[in-house]
Amino acid sequence: MTFSGLIGGILLLGIIQILRYSPTPVIERTSIRSLKFIPARKFISRAYFKVEFEHQGKMAKRLIMLPGSLSNGPSETENALKVMKKAGLI
Repeated sequence: MTFSGLIGGILLLGIIQILRYSPTPVIERTSIRSLKFIPARKFISRAYFKVEFEHQGKMAKRLIMLPGSLSNGPSETENALKVMKKAGLI
């Protein structure tokens, strides 16, 4: 296998994974199967929720990104966690 074949294989796997994510703007609460909170890594990434839900008879995923550290991220993340816990999703 050549180097370009290896790179092509990696890109193909990435494309397959991306296709599993849904751009659906509205997710009905009844279709949500799981919701997972992924905390931020300081100066590296932002916090987000990973939502798995049923969309048109298939399981789909969606990432809900939360504000970063430059835009009051830590307090907004706490507020989002409180809302999700109050709604019984976490």
